[in-house]
Amino acid sequence: MIIDSMRDFGRYGKLAPEVWEKLSSFFDSISGTIPEPGSHKLDGDKLKVNIVHTNTAPAENGKYEVHRQYIDIHIPIRGTETIICRCSSDGLKQIGSFDAENDYVLFEPEPGLDCFLEPGYFLMLYPGEVHHVLTGDGSPIIKAIVKIDISLLGK
Repeated sequence: MIIDSMRDFGRYGKLAPEVWEKLSSFFDSISGTIPEPGSHKLDGDKLKVNIVHTNTAPAENGKYEVHRQYIDIHIPIRGTETIICRCSSDGLKQIGSFDAENDYVLFEPEPGLDCFLEPGYFLMLYPGEVHHVLTGDGSPIIKAIVKIDISLLGK
């Protein structure tokens, strides 16, 4: 997992220059605006940005999630949230089975590392890294969730 400033977002482009070029173009296109909610496909299902308008909630109301195929990048646009993270799902109680179509499996919440995010920062999570999003006091938040198919990063 990586937490960093959006000022330094471009440095991660070395991982996949074509992906970062598309992401940079997208974020440049919405700069200074409040984007409408919805999914923006930048490379079919392999690269997309989901814009979410919602509210945070107490940690006990949520669940951990884990992906197998996608890297997530969480970027608050307006409002703040805490994302609770763990490096693995070891010791967590799984809820249901893996949803292959939507690339996630859920786990019961347990203590983890609190990553506070506000506009100007991002959190990048690789497949297998556990995260519990939208934790907070019920305040509204507008955020972008970038989904990058791990295959776009090469072998």
